[in-house]
Amino acid sequence: MFMSPQMGQAVSVARASTASLGKFQGSLPKEKRAKNVGALLPSNRKRRPAPPTAVEEKKSNLDILDRILNKKPKLDIEKAVNRALNTEQQE
Repeated sequence: MFMSPQMGQAVSVARASTASLGKFQGSLPKEKRAKNVGALLPSNRKRRPAPPTAVEEKKSNLDILDRILNKKPKLDIEKAVNRALNTEQQE
């Protein structure tokens, strides 16, 4: 039995989808194992455990906030000023 790669991926995704509901499907006779479908299937990400104390949780949240607020802007100020001057000169 010949199966195209797309068909094999579809079968693997469908099998994983039903398995997530607790209904596992058996493999068919002469069915090969799926290859290169890792990106299509859901993964089990490991999450960090919750901080045991309120002080540690507050410190963790403040660290995240500090990282977000201290990022460099993606806007190039010099380029924006030059573009504005250029549009004024053209008008």
